Amino acid sequence: MKNIPLQYESLKAVLLYMDPNVRFIIAHRAPTIRSTERTVPLRVRYLELDEYSTAVNNTLYGVGVYRDYDADEKIPSEVEMYNKYGVQYDFDRHGFPVASGFSVLKPGDILIGNLDRHDFEYDTVHVERAFRRALKRYEKSLYLLSNPSASEASDDEEEEEEEEYNDSTDMSKEELEDLIDSTRDALLPFECRRFNLKPPYTCYIQLTIESGEKRQIQRFPYKMKVYEAMKRLNNFLFGGRRSAIQVGELYIHDRSFILRLPIGFQVRTKQLRYLSNLDNRNDSIVSMLDSSYFPLDVVSIYVNHQFQIPIVTSAKKLIIHNLGIVYDVSLSPLIRKCSNPHVVLADTFLFITAEGLFEAVQLWIDGSQSIETSVSLGIEKEETVKELFKLIKARVENTKRTKRCFSMRTQDNSRLEVFYVPIKSNKEQIMYGYDSKWILKIRAVQF
Repeated sequence: MKNIPLQYESLKAVLLYMDPNVRFIIAHRAPTIRSTERTVPLRVRYLELDEYSTAVNNTLYGVGVYRDYDADEKIPSEVEMYNKYGVQYDFDRHGFPVASGFSVLKPGDILIGNLDRHDFEYDTVHVERAFRRALKRYEKSLYLLSNPSASEASDDEEEEEEEEYNDSTDMSKEELEDLIDSTRDALLPFECRRFNLKPPYTCYIQLTIESGEKRQIQRFPYKMKVYEAMKRLNNFLFGGRRSAIQVGELYIHDRSFILRLPIGFQVRTKQLRYLSNLDNRNDSIVSMLDSSYFPLDVVSIYVNHQFQIPIVTSAKKLIIHNLGIVYDVSLSPLIRKCSNPHVVLADTFLFITAEGLFEAVQLWIDGSQSIETSVSLGIEKEETVKELFKLIKARVENTKRTKRCFSMRTQDNSRLEVFYVPIKSNKEQIMYGYDSKWILKIRAVQF
């Protein structure tokens, strides 16, 4: 049968509804249609941007530096582990790690950290001495483990050093051997610099593409820095597009400092999730979002950061994370900062008490909290809510009670409902925390 190629308009229609990762493959393998692919709006269900990786739907693209050791060299198990994806830093000619992209900002890049951050200096005499002391400890611990009858050193100097060995005496032989290999590998750059030698490995830029259990690896000559490789990757995925990328959920990783993006990169989304330091990132984040999609449906932030930012305060649903980690958070002041229609206190609130919950409920009763705002949070023990209900009954007049719900009037004559329901879905479990068994909800309803 004779194959008939797709006409231009038909090709555009097919590309529009094609999985974006398939489109990337086609554009890579068929350069002749690459320009057409760039003209068709890109629709992505889930987009995650990190400093050295990008996830599109269920496919992760990551770059790193892979070290290919010479055939007669033993590869430390730690290096084998890191070689799976490659490390996210560069190496100088002696093999010292170098974070070369810390202070480099190219056109299109989004700065969400600080350019004045400093990399740890690995090539100092103090670092070398620390590694040699560690190697001595590990080798002695391995010797004593392999020779139980060996006598302990008795001279004063050995007795003074004995405390240094305690951190490795409980390790197994395999653990000690791995530490010895890793420490010797860390000392290699010092030897190479001292004798002007080449490291016993060849570096490559590695591109890793993962989708489910399927994993593809491509390696390229080490002729660019790892941050430049990330820039090139995102340029291929998103560069040169004539319209903003349509994204269902945008996730910007909280460990990122610089996102290596193409010039003109813009996203249309209604859901922005999992941000920390949002107060510092606000201008950078907003600059790549299509403002015609504001206000956003969902914004996620961390509890220990600023709330009074337009992109946060205008969101229809605000999800606040880290409640199970930050110990000194008071519930009432936290809720008072929120004016969003729906606020979700995500993760497990480990230290919340019935008294703390009642103080939060009181915000609606006395009119301090807008009736437009509802709050939900995870509860580990049902007894906590039952104790809350006892406090409501004792301190609030004209209440109505059912099995899992209290309702009462507020000062503005709306009806406040405080009720709880069991967690039923896996999605809810992830949202409210794995220790949570119930969802407590506080909401006001107009009569």
